[in-house]
Amino acid sequence: MDLGDGLNKGMNLESYQAVKLDIYHQGNDPTFIFYLQNFNPAYSTEGDYGSFKYNRVEIPSEEFINNTVTVNFEELNVADWWLNTQNLPRNLRYRELNNIVTLGIQMQLNHGDKTKGGFSISINKVVLIGHSLSKEQLYLYIILFWGAFVMMVSSIKFYAMLSELSFKTHNIHTLNQNKHRLEKLSRSDPLTCLNNRTGIDDYLNTAIERGELSENIAVALIDVDHFKKINDTYGHDVGDSVLKELAVLLNSSSRIKDCVGRWGGEEFLILWPDMNIDNAMKQANDLCNKVSSYGFDIPDNKRVTVSIGLAEMNVHSDFKQAIKSADNNLYLAKSAGRNCVKSAKN
Repeated sequence: MDLGDGLNKGMNLESYQAVKLDIYHQGNDPTFIFYLQNFNPAYSTEGDYGSFKYNRVEIPSEEFINNTVTVNFEELNVADWWLNTQNLPRNLRYRELNNIVTLGIQMQLNHGDKTKGGFSISINKVVLIGHSLSKEQLYLYIILFWGAFVMMVSSIKFYAMLSELSFKTHNIHTLNQNKHRLEKLSRSDPLTCLNNRTGIDDYLNTAIERGELSENIAVALIDVDHFKKINDTYGHDVGDSVLKELAVLLNSSSRIKDCVGRWGGEEFLILWPDMNIDNAMKQANDLCNKVSSYGFDIPDNKRVTVSIGLAEMNVHSDFKQAIKSADNNLYLAKSAGRNCVKSAKN
């Protein structure tokens, strides 16, 4: 039976694993020879069937149970007689199934049976058995499948790792934000949003460590005059409002490098870097005038004034001693009638 054109263009059977033969025979029991002839221009000549590679297998007739037998292609071998007629390199001396042009069945009687008469045979069906893919293709697809599977699992793990990393990064970012917020709260006065005592200490220590302060640092301790009377007369809400408005006024009247804070109660503190006591006196008097002329949100348009005590220090001085000196001068300002500034020089 010719496959393809039966000349040089046949059928590739490499994707098949076996052939099922349905054969009915009577009479003498021959040995069947199933063969496939492959055309390869390396050794074949078109029209010369003897040059087509002869892949064969012998099948005893007793193997035909119910007239059928299955032949695995791995059983096929190149006939010795054919190899003896060819001068082929070793790599071409094995079976080939990639261009089968002829499929056939031959019968061979055993020597002792030749005188016993003839036999009849009918070939009912020849069925090729195999996959739609060759072994090489099948192995390739298996490799590709497992490669894709490994990549998918790796991608899932990678994205899970990214998600976990993103989650952790978000948590760290949130923790850092909370940390900064808590640190800011720990250094800030909740009412006026100015530095509290901790914030003032941090400012001073950091500025000294960085070398940002010169030898002259003026310290101003500011106290709201008669603040208790404001609370008692108008209530603590009005008193708190006065403190918040005064904080805004002090902040707006200061330089970027100055430190403004609430020292406690109605007392405020300002650190003026790079300022001697004489310039600090002028700055403090201007501040007193601004406060006394400012229209605070208070009933009866009552005027609010402050008393200020000044001190001078440097980066090597004791800050507590400077505060004590400023507090003494603040006491002198209050004793002098309030709404004024006092320092060690006046």
